[in-house]
Amino acid sequence: MRLRLALLAALLAACRQAAPSASAPAPGASSDGGTAPAAPPRLPPTTDGTIMANELVGTIDMLAERIRRRGPDYGDSVPRLLEAYEQRAFFFGRIADYEAALALAERWVKEQPQAPEAYLARARARADLHLFEEALADVTRAETLGGKQGVAKLVLAEIAEATGDLDRAHAVREEADRALPGPVSAARLARSFAERGQSDQALALFAETKRRMTSSSAWQLALVLFQEGMVRERLGQTAEARALYEEAHARLPVFAAAASHLAALQAQAGEKERALATLAAIHPLSDDPELLAQRSELAGDAALVARARARYLELLAAHPAAYAAQAARFFLGAGKEPARALALARQNLAVRKTADAYQLAVEAALAAGDEGAACKLAGEGMGVKFKGKPALAVFWRAFTACKDGGRAAEVDALLKKPGAGGR
Repeated sequence: MRLRLALLAALLAACRQAAPSASAPAPGASSDGGTAPAAPPRLPPTTDGTIMANELVGTIDMLAERIRRRGPDYGDSVPRLLEAYEQRAFFFGRIADYEAALALAERWVKEQPQAPEAYLARARARADLHLFEEALADVTRAETLGGKQGVAKLVLAEIAEATGDLDRAHAVREEADRALPGPVSAARLARSFAERGQSDQALALFAETKRRMTSSSAWQLALVLFQEGMVRERLGQTAEARALYEEAHARLPVFAAAASHLAALQAQAGEKERALATLAAIHPLSDDPELLAQRSELAGDAALVARARARYLELLAAHPAAYAAQAARFFLGAGKEPARALALARQNLAVRKTADAYQLAVEAALAAGDEGAACKLAGEGMGVKFKGKPALAVFWRAFTACKDGGRAAEVDALLKKPGAGGR
């Protein structure tokens, strides 16, 4: 599933509490820069995640029915339904909710063309489906009409991060964290540090964020744990990442992204049945084909592969920019069409010049047997400012395959440096 973190700092702000500053010293750090041992933070008790998930489904059904019967109330039911759609879309892995949110936001703009909140709502919905230029236009219009700066900054950070401008994204996230402080915002900022190679600062901020958490919201805690898990997994700290995913999954079993990452690590450890059980906890409302593909590979189920393929083709027709990368990964793996994967990876690169996008394109080119394209793409990818070890390792494979010993040696030296890539 797409692992975008869809502006949830704004959605979960109702449970806001004091959050650490990004410039605060790491827990256990002394004033002279030394580090003293710090006990692992004790996590607060949270409301049962399954109950919260069921309540969210009930809230969406209630609000949708109210709007159907009484018409839209743009001061109450519509903003609440949009937030609920976005929350369920992200946590459940339900793409239909992203689509429903965009349709409702379009209606709001049409019926209240002078309301800045309407344009911000549509900007968020468009950003979730990677309609970045259109989302930026909505943010500009909202700002002209006097829209809330905090929400606008979250949209701008999302777009900057997705398109590879990590310095801009980080600056905006720092501003957004000051405007909408809280554990979720701090965790997103911590991940931004990691994406820019500042892993130590990221992990310190995660630790301090967890230490200060008191909220009983399973949504909040699970998201913070998941964010840290993603950072640690990228750093190769799989044991720590797995523990974080396990805790997130225990607090919120329907959290599709956490379950997917946990199942992948379980499968990597040879625990196939446990991985399948983890994926079975995902809510039946999920319609993300990546989860189908993951189950199909674990179970060896050709019918699931066919269902995933059909769903990807459907999504590519409706939202090509949003699902090109995910579909490329499917056709590289269970879909077994590397040439199609390469075409989709190139399509993704057209709008997202990130290290991850180049890594995917190089992997697809190598799988398709196009070593020349792989080497060219790896050369372009080396120009990306922030590159992690996973991308560098793939670039090394490409340079080795096309017998560019000089570039291969250059990348090998980077990989051997302590903290290479910082991600």
